[in-house]
Amino acid sequence: GQRHIAGVARCCVALTQLDQGRFQPRTADLAIAGNKTRRVFACIQQQGSATTLDPLREVIMHRLPFRNFGDHQSLAGCFVTDVNGADRAGVRWFELRRTGLGSWSLYQEGTYSPDSHSRWMASIAMDGSGNMALGYNIASSTLYPGLRYTGRLAGDTLGTMPQGETTLISGSAANGSNRYGDYSAMGVDPADGCMFWFTGMYNATANWSTRIGSFSFESCGCTAPAAPGGVSASATATNRITVTWSAAAGATSYRVYHADGTCPAPAYTLLAQVTGTAYTNTGLSGGSIHSY
Repeated sequence: GQRHIAGVARCCVALTQLDQGRFQPRTADLAIAGNKTRRVFACIQQQGSATTLDPLREVIMHRLPFRNFGDHQSLAGCFVTDVNGADRAGVRWFELRRTGLGSWSLYQEGTYSPDSHSRWMASIAMDGSGNMALGYNIASSTLYPGLRYTGRLAGDTLGTMPQGETTLISGSAANGSNRYGDYSAMGVDPADGCMFWFTGMYNATANWSTRIGSFSFESCGCTAPAAPGGVSASATATNRITVTWSAAAGATSYRVYHADGTCPAPAYTLLAQVTGTAYTNTGLSGGSIHSY
């Protein structure tokens, strides 16, 4: 549950542990959300209507998934927050960890709000490899209520959701009422521990509809091979560069990325996925620099 403590501009999560075989609950308060306060803010705008939507600002959202990875245990959760002090809703998410029967502590936290749209009524889950997926509603004065999701791999920078945003379904109408949902649900398929299933509501008409979608991270359940070594590139003919590398143990294919300019480039584009240890890039302009 949550405790609202007078004079404290932070969100606190109260954890209660019930030990099997005895009725002696142990509780602990953890401060969540860094400098992002859960202030009272206005309802969420939607395209084509003066009716605004309930942001469900009072509660941590359904649900806090628990996983025991052996060397540590994890709990993840999320709630809505005003990200800019001007009534733009974003998703504040967090992960708690503990080892053995030790105390829970805040391992990482972040706010997902990459643009001017509002995001709320979220749900979060972790797959068997520790990757996380975050699904939520999205709406604004230029966007009907729809559903999107994002995520992070276990090895991504702490506090970030850098795996891009995907639209599950776009809304095409405004909701006819301020009352909007209570929760959404992000879960993991127990059959493989990798497939995420997300259920939420969106609007195709003035009455909301339900949408269910599934997706997974290709790295789940896999141990990635080491990066190939011995990478080199040379001009093998006019307007042509051949990139070669040494085989990596366990790799069945390789992705070749390219960028204009010197290394390290700010962004690379996927050229090809090949099974061998060489790739020739053709049609290049003379006198230019390329990175691979």
